[in-house]
Amino acid sequence: MWVTDETGIVMGKALRLCGQKFGRLSVGPRGPNSTSGKARWICKCDCGKYTLSSSGDLASGEAKSCGCVRRYHSGSQHPQWRGGRTRHLNGYILLLEPGHLNAFKRGYVFEHVKVMGGLLDRPLTKGETVHHKNGIRDDNRPENLELWASRHGPGQRVSDLAVYAKEILQKYDPQPLASNVGYTPVFGRPPLYASGNS
Repeated sequence: MWVTDETGIVMGKALRLCGQKFGRLSVGPRGPNSTSGKARWICKCDCGKYTLSSSGDLASGEAKSCGCVRRYHSGSQHPQWRGGRTRHLNGYILLLEPGHLNAFKRGYVFEHVKVMGGLLDRPLTKGETVHHKNGIRDDNRPENLELWASRHGPGQRVSDLAVYAKEILQKYDPQPLASNVGYTPVFGRPPLYASGNS
């Protein structure tokens, strides 16, 4: 069924958008075309702001607001908010703290950098890095972190790994640490932590 305007001219589907509501947008009069020639409409958002939206964006659901929905659902208002804590691609923990002096442009700071800065009672300076003694990048306990004055390469010191191995054994199997009873040496060597060995 075709609808005519007051002059009796047949209106197409696009012109019937005026007065309809799409998401938070109420469609008003026709606005200027886009640079690519698409018809655009002047829409009023529920927040009170005006925006231009194309017929296709309105009909497909692409345009639902003036952009205020994204602003309302950012940070702690977002349904997937995890307290500003996330994992970096290389395994380090990132915290959202825009005011921190070691934060990146987007407001995130590495957790190990923040912990070390708290221990030093100052932000880290340019060139300083934080080393994870046991090699586990999300283990940011103060006793596992070490400040370096320059960049450090991959890997850990053998002495740091031995301390970490002892911590694991103490937690899950303390018997081998108490005595060597029942211990079978690997490759004919006695254990490094056995008493009397040097």
